[in-house]
Amino acid sequence: MNIYEIMTISHVIFTILALLSGLIAIMVNPKGGEVHKKSGRAYYYFYTGVILTAFLMLTIKFKIFFFALTLFGIYLIVAGDYYAKKSEKIIAKNWWVLSLLIVTVFVYVIDALFVINNIEHIGLGWTIVRLTFAAIALSTLIFELSIKRNRILLHATLMLLSFIPLINGLLARLSPGEYIWVSWILGYAVFIPLIILWFKMSKKLQAFLK
Repeated sequence: MNIYEIMTISHVIFTILALLSGLIAIMVNPKGGEVHKKSGRAYYYFYTGVILTAFLMLTIKFKIFFFALTLFGIYLIVAGDYYAKKSEKIIAKNWWVLSLLIVTVFVYVIDALFVINNIEHIGLGWTIVRLTFAAIALSTLIFELSIKRNRILLHATLMLLSFIPLINGLLARLSPGEYIWVSWILGYAVFIPLIILWFKMSKKLQAFLK
């Protein structure tokens, strides 16, 4: 077993642990209670493991799309944790945190330009995946710059967005080779509409955010 295989196994283990702790935070105690805080802290540490192993894998097999994906994960977990720790309800923009997202979007744009110029070589499926992720990163930046600065809303949204790539990545590990690209967007296709619907229909959540 070589170093890359060891890193891959470690990456998958951290992904599963992050998923489990994230599910506890979302489902058991979503309103900031003690269970939510402890499981959320575990999620942060396991997610850090996911990111570190991803970087080590990139040093062996570098791909700009996965580099951008890793940067996006760093932004989501750092920003989500930052908003969780603030005491005030309405907060100002933090340009150090936003700079992580700006750099991420820049790398995604470079990848998107590469994809557009090499569609025939990359294939339709992976073209859709990579352009979708670029669009999600750009939409997140627009959301950050334009949304009312309610820290609970920002924390919840970014942490939920960080959760979805874990699902995508795990599905990709389990999917047949020709359908891997579908796995990378399936989580977003399913969960983003559900998140939007949840925010709109949950009177308790809306009251909590006001």
